[in-house]
This record gives sequence, C-alpha cells and structure tokens, in this order.
Amino acid sequence: MNICKNCSTQIQAGQKFCYVCGVLLDAGEEKIFEIECETHPDCRAVGLCVICGKPVCSDCEVKSAGKILCSDPEHRILLQEWCVLHQPDSEFEAEALVRNLADAGIKAKTFSLRDYITTRWLDENRVFLFVRKSENEKAKALLKELNLVGKD
Repeated sequence: MNICKNCSTQIQAGQKFCYVCGVLLDAGEEKIFEIECETHPDCRAVGLCVICGKPVCSDCEVKSAGKILCSDPEHRILLQEWCVLHQPDSEFEAEALVRNLADAGIKAKTFSLRDYITTRWLDENRVFLFVRKSENEKAKALLKELNLVGKD
C-alpha cells in the first residue's frame, strides 16, 4: 500500500485521490491522470473538495486543516461540525440511509462525485454520507441496528 504524501493516509491500489485530504495522487513526479478544474476547464485540478468532490485548481482551492475544499463557504462549517458516517455504494443507497436517519431525528447530507461533469469519468462511484459529529455514534448504532451497514 502507498501513503498519501500530504496527510499520510494509506492509499489503496488504483485510488486516484486521497479521500481524507483531497489531493490528487501521483506516481513519483508523473501524474497518473489529469483532471480539469470544474470552474476553470483550462486549468489542471490539484485536488477534489473533501466535502463535495468538486475538482479545484490552485486558484480555486481553499485549505482548511490540511484538507482541500472548494470555495463554498458552507464547506468549512461542514468540515468543522460534520463527519463522514459512511460511504454508500450508490446515490440510491445514500438517499435510503438519509431517510432512515431522518426518521430517527438525525439530519444527514450526501455528496457524490457524480455531481460534477469532470469527475463522472472516474471509475469510482464515491458517495459521502455526512452527519453532525455530535450525532455520529448514535447514527452508527442506528444503521447497524437496522442492518443497513456492516458490523465492523
């Protein structure tokens, strides 16, 4: 396994960006692939927003706690107050989980790499399910109790 040079997270084979900090991964000095900035299609993206997955160039990126964000000001708040609860396999599964959490009074949000034209070609259907950090343990327990996520 490889290690992200930015945040030291373990990287699986074939992974194109670090899910923790958002930087695009490279093989030595050569980029494995190129992706365009969603806002500036003539510029190479340096990473993906860790909240929504939007590809950003060096002019668009906002860094917070060593993580790449897009310019959406709400994403700084999300980064501070929310956390990834689960990475569902599809948008359909994510929406089902959101509904189950809402029935228990837990607010959740989802973001998908499929939301952006420049990341749709990635062979990853990465979806992130966020809940408030204060409700993370309660949400995990509920989803396990309902057998909606693994027991790990």
